[in-house]
Amino acid sequence: MAIAPRELLATVRQRVSGLTPWHVAAMALSVLYTVWLALRTTRDHFGLGTSAYDFGLYDQGVWLLSQGRAPFVTLMGRNLFGDHTSFILLPLVPLYWVVSSTGLLFVVQALVLGLGVIPIWKATRELLGEPSYACVAVIAYLLHPALTYTGRENFHPDAALAPLIAWAIYAALGYRWRQYVFAVLKLSTTTPCSLCRFSCSARCGQSRVCKSICVSGSLWPCSSRPWSRCGSGLHFP
Repeated sequence: MAIAPRELLATVRQRVSGLTPWHVAAMALSVLYTVWLALRTTRDHFGLGTSAYDFGLYDQGVWLLSQGRAPFVTLMGRNLFGDHTSFILLPLVPLYWVVSSTGLLFVVQALVLGLGVIPIWKATRELLGEPSYACVAVIAYLLHPALTYTGRENFHPDAALAPLIAWAIYAALGYRWRQYVFAVLKLSTTTPCSLCRFSCSARCGQSRVCKSICVSGSLWPCSSRPWSRCGSGLHFP
């Protein structure tokens, strides 16, 4: 059912009127951090400050997919998904149709890391209630050295771990099982993340959802490893 423009405008006004200085501070810091990280990493890249091997693997693979070709990466001599089953890279393919710049991956990575403040804020509000505490949690997240080191150390699909794990924890705290399942399943798009699935599910209670995801997380490496082995031999033109 479509929402009337007046109703939509009234809802937006109500949301804005409920914002506190802590909301504004958290949003401003998040935007500033994301913009700074995107500019810093792209500047380093165009200034030849990144590793051609680590970055080139994903850039060549995603570019080949955007051209409708098999992602055989010449740098490592195998299919892109024969190294790690990083299917989380697939949503980046349409972006390559619009922006054909190597700096795109760094901008997307900075945006993904910055989005981690949303579940951090929500989880802290749910646990402690006060927006001031949530703002402090956001600042702690943005100032964590691992976050910036991850963003500046070339491009890696595992950067998506930060917001996805945070969102899984937030969803589990409020028993939002649809959101939880979505976040945990997204963690499955890279092989090393099966341990994250196992640990997140094991910590979130005794429900059937947690138990099933916990078991699947432990079995995922067994099912994905043959794909990785098989993918290493794919030599399509």
